[in-house]
Amino acid sequence: MSKQTATPEKGEYEKMAEKALDTGEVKDLIPEFVKWEPKQKLIGRYSHSAMLEGKREGSDEPQEYNMYFFDTDKGMVKFHLGAYNDGEIGAQLVAGQIYMIEFVGKVEIAGGNRVNKFKCMHIYPRVAPVQG
Repeated sequence: MSKQTATPEKGEYEKMAEKALDTGEVKDLIPEFVKWEPKQKLIGRYSHSAMLEGKREGSDEPQEYNMYFFDTDKGMVKFHLGAYNDGEIGAQLVAGQIYMIEFVGKVEIAGGNRVNKFKCMHIYPRVAPVQG
């Protein structure tokens, strides 16, 4: 005897999800992690940051740093700039504003320590053209 299993009918939520996926009306809530390479640029709208704790590079010493979340043309991304840059760049970021961040590379600072170096530009909203 063969056993037939009935295909369960799709529920309301499953149907909604399928339709949203088909039409592209979804947003992935898990950001893609950005691993910086020299000359790499990221342009997007700053969402928020979260304080994390890790180890200093080349040391067992604990260090706090920020993880930044940006909405970009390719979706939501997350990255860190390094504790050194949190005070310079991170302290100036405003949620909802658009920025271009470029990784320059690592530079040596006092005491032989190396830190990440970035360029960060605030992209101001366009203003209405002046009537002349």
